[in-house]
Amino acid sequence: MTEVHSKRHVLLAVTIPLLLLSAAQAAPENDPVQNAIKKGAKYLQSVHRPMLGYSGGSHGMGSATLAGLALLESGIPTNDLSIQNITKYVRDNALAQTRTYEVALTIMYLDRLGQAADRPIIQMLGLRLIGGQNRQGGWEYDCGYALNPPDIARLRTMFNKEATLILSGPKQDVPAKNQPKALPRTDLPVEPSPSGKQPAAMPVKKEADNPPKPDENKAALHPEVARWAKLVNLPTTNEVDFRRNQGGDDNSNTQFAALGVWCARRHGVPTDKALALLALRFRSSQGGDGGWGYKYQYGGGGTTPSMTCAGLIGLAISHGSAINVLRNQKDDAALKRAMEAGEDEAIKKGLKCLGNYITQARGLPPEGVVIPAKNGVNRIKSDGLNINHYFLWSLERVAVIFGLETISKHD
Repeated sequence: MTEVHSKRHVLLAVTIPLLLLSAAQAAPENDPVQNAIKKGAKYLQSVHRPMLGYSGGSHGMGSATLAGLALLESGIPTNDLSIQNITKYVRDNALAQTRTYEVALTIMYLDRLGQAADRPIIQMLGLRLIGGQNRQGGWEYDCGYALNPPDIARLRTMFNKEATLILSGPKQDVPAKNQPKALPRTDLPVEPSPSGKQPAAMPVKKEADNPPKPDENKAALHPEVARWAKLVNLPTTNEVDFRRNQGGDDNSNTQFAALGVWCARRHGVPTDKALALLALRFRSSQGGDGGWGYKYQYGGGGTTPSMTCAGLIGLAISHGSAINVLRNQKDDAALKRAMEAGEDEAIKKGLKCLGNYITQARGLPPEGVVIPAKNGVNRIKSDGLNINHYFLWSLERVAVIFGLETISKHD
């Protein structure tokens, strides 16, 4: 682990347990899980309250967005002062982000916040993530081009003005269950002009005049975002080139980027090629034990628990991408195959490897292996996965994505 990774563990130590605990079912007030959530949320509220010179916390955008996600998942309403403070900071600084973790987390936070007015920001950052993907399907710490300050200021002003048009009813920051619905956009075109210039507003068409396509849930890119899309050069999916171009990426950055790309997909960002390349990356680098390592290595290499989770997440996202595409194409047979993620041999091997890591972390031998105790003490020592918050975050993502309540019989 680099120094940056070590520092991130400190941040995750507060935010990740909240994300994990808040997924638990409702319990009585004296339940220790619920009490832990309340204490953690109260701490984060105090750290991210409105204050002079607020800059996101110890890691800027990274700590602000992780804390915001934890608070939202813990049931803190969007009209809470800490959430309002985080949201303002995120919106004001989103377009200047170029680091992979920060870009991905900004997308994830705004997606979770659920405000339609943030769609242009999510689209812009989604394209930035895709632009940062290298030829072997991964990401490193930096993920693409940076806008110059005048462009950032101009786009920020434009998006802020449009936000006042897209919202109606009560104030924007209200409890999530009472969130106002966004009105249909009539002030901006839904497609960019071929000339690149801002065209005149388009008339509103009745649904009967322009019926939606089956299962179509993608919105067009904002015209200003579409202008920047030309800066994104999707890497090749040719496997010969893929094997030849091994860069300086890692599967930790790639895990966060993959989740950010998936969230951006829901907001109209074209991601099919990027996610296909992601799948090729993990299918070509799975280790002999079914896991994945920190660095990409064709044909596999040394694996770790956290990066095995990253590989499983990457494969799950590729299945989700295929399902969406096939639903639109109405290819029932191919759709059935794509939906059977549990029949994917790479996923089966990955889950078995992950289960073995958990088994060993609990001081137990792998399934089917009997290791006699010496002087009454098991000779396998725990490797500390129970206090590795980065691993716990990744493990929680795997369990939720695959709908698992147990992994190798472990709860």
